[in-house]
Parts: sequence; C-alpha cells; structure tokens
Amino acid sequence: MISINVELSLPNDMETEEALKIALDMAGFTEIPGDTAIHVPGNFTKPLVAIDVGVSELLLAKSLGCDGVIAHHPIGISHINFFRVLERHVDFMRSFGITGDLYSLVQPIEERSKLRAHVSIAYHVVDAARKLNMPFMNVHLPCDEIGRKIMETKVINAGPKVNDVVDSLSVLPEFRNGIKPEVVLGSEYNERGKTALVVAAGTNGGYAIAKKYFTAGFETVIYMHIDQEDLRKLREDPETKNKNLILIGHAPGDSIGINAYLAELKKKGIKPITIGIMGEK
Repeated sequence: MISINVELSLPNDMETEEALKIALDMAGFTEIPGDTAIHVPGNFTKPLVAIDVGVSELLLAKSLGCDGVIAHHPIGISHINFFRVLERHVDFMRSFGITGDLYSLVQPIEERSKLRAHVSIAYHVVDAARKLNMPFMNVHLPCDEIGRKIMETKVINAGPKVNDVVDSLSVLPEFRNGIKPEVVLGSEYNERGKTALVVAAGTNGGYAIAKKYFTAGFETVIYMHIDQEDLRKLREDPETKNKNLILIGHAPGDSIGINAYLAELKKKGIKPITIGIMGEK
C-alpha cells in the first residue's frame, strides 16, 4: 500500500488525486490499497462512472463529452495487485474473535487471483485511456468499505430473524430494482444469531471462510455472491447445512458504496454520468 498526501483543488475542477483522497477518507484508509489506482492522472469535471470499464466505455465517455472515467473494478496494475487486499478476510475474522491458522483459508483465494492475473491482458484498457488522453482511475476497496459501513449499520439494527436482516438491507435504494438480498442457505424464518457481514475483502470467502464463521459460532453470514460449487458444499456439509447464508448481489452491493462516494463528489461540483450503477441518487 502507498501513502497519499495531496492538497484539495478548486471546485468544479478536480484532480484524480483529490478524487481518490475523498474515497480514502470516507473509507477511513490512510493508504491506497492494491486494488485501487490512478491509471491516467488528470483533472475532470464530468467523469463517466461504471462498475466495469473497457475500451467501449472509454469511447462512450468521449462521445458523451466526459472528461474522465472512474471504474470500480480493478484494471491494469490494480488487477495484478488485487491479491494484496484479500488478507482483509483474516482481519475481519480476527475482529470477530476467530482464532487459529486463518491465513491458510485465504491463501488459495490469493493464488487463484495471481493465476488469473497471468492470463489477463491487464493493460489493454489503460493503454487505450492514455491514447485517448482520458484521465482514468479505479476505486475498488475504498468504495466497498464505504458500502460495508452503511450495510453494517442496517445489520446491527435488524431484528432477531434472518428475514429481519434481509428486510433491513432491502430498504436501501440500490435494491429497488433487480437483485435483492436472498437467503440461499438456511431459512428466512431462522433466528439469525451471531451475524457476520463479510464484504469489502476483495471478493467473497467461498466455502472455506464461510464454514470458519459457522463453526466459530456464527449462525448467519452475509456475502455479496458465491460460486455455485461453494454453495453446494455448504448445503451438503453437516456442520454448515443448517446455518444461514444471505447474498446481497454484486451490482447492488457495489453500488451502495459507489453512490455514497459520488454524493461527496457532487458536493464539490463534480457532475458524474453513471452507467450500470443501481439506485443512483
């Protein structure tokens, strides 16, 4: 992680460094996480903002008169360094009082991330942004952490049943249309018991990390998403099949933090144009 220290620029003309610092401050971070980067520095007033950005989104930004692009998901160097943020799973488990060899649960996820980096054409879109002279950045973990804090308040204040957690999250505007929080393991009528919101750690923890929470005394785990094979294992494992897993969905889950971040940019005169962001205010 790299320290960042910048002075704020004038309203309506924001540097990419300032835009990133706003996200870091909102998340409570003092350093730039590995999955977040400024790829083409510059100034903007009307950035295109999307969860995923490719060359087509860069060209769309040009055609819409945008003067910058903010992506959410890692790309370029932040895609290569994505594995560096996955140890937050260890931090979260320890914060919940879980002990033992926790890194061994994360290591396979890190290895998978590194292998995916080897097969990716990581700099294709970044090079296109440079040739278009388009200021370009991506903000992943900071926005996820902003969203986690918003959802955490909802979860803490929810009632005693699993469905109370679902209802508490469902009132967020990002769930108005499309994917809504869903119980995919257990029952909405179960007591939720000890509940762990496990987001803002790069990606979901799959079967192994969910099982660790369940065997450590948690009755309910909340992920953004999970692979079908990992869900099958949880449903078939005698130690986990009677627990509760809630999925909130990738697009709405990402959008919660993105919308809060964009609200702060708008206060400074920035006028983002968004595509694919759920519940945009």
